[in-house]
Amino acid sequence: MHFFNSMVGLTLLVFCQITSAADLQINIVGELDKGEIGCGLFDSSQGFPSLPAPERKQLIPATKSATCTFRDLPPGQYAVAIMNDLNGNGALDKNLLGVPKEPWGVSNNVRPALREPRFDEAKISLEADTAITVRVTK
Repeated sequence: MHFFNSMVGLTLLVFCQITSAADLQINIVGELDKGEIGCGLFDSSQGFPSLPAPERKQLIPATKSATCTFRDLPPGQYAVAIMNDLNGNGALDKNLLGVPKEPWGVSNNVRPALREPRFDEAKISLEADTAITVRVTK
C-alpha cells in the first residue's frame, strides 16, 4: 500500500508542474513592413536587451500585425526585447554613439532617453497565459 500512495503523490506532483506552464503572446505594433522581427525572452537581466540564444528568440517576417508566442513557460518574471532587423544582419544596428538605427522595443514599452532599458523596468509577471503589446519605434 505504501508504494501505491507514493505513486499517487508523485503523479499529482508531476501533474501540478505540467499545468502551471503558461504561454506568453507578444503583439508587436509599429511601422513594421520590411525585414525581420526578432523577439527575445529573458528571465534575468543577463544579456538584456540584446537578443538571446536561439532557444529564447524567434525571428519572424515583419508585418504590421506581428505576433511572437513563447509556450509552456514556468511562472516567473520575464522581459521581452524586440528589434526590427531591416538589413538582415541579425543585429540591432547602432550609430557611433550607441543609439539604435533600427526600430526596437521592450516589454512595458520602456524607452529611457539616454541609456538602454533595464530588465527590472521591463519585467512582467507571468502566472497564467498572458498577452502583452510591445510598441516598436526608432
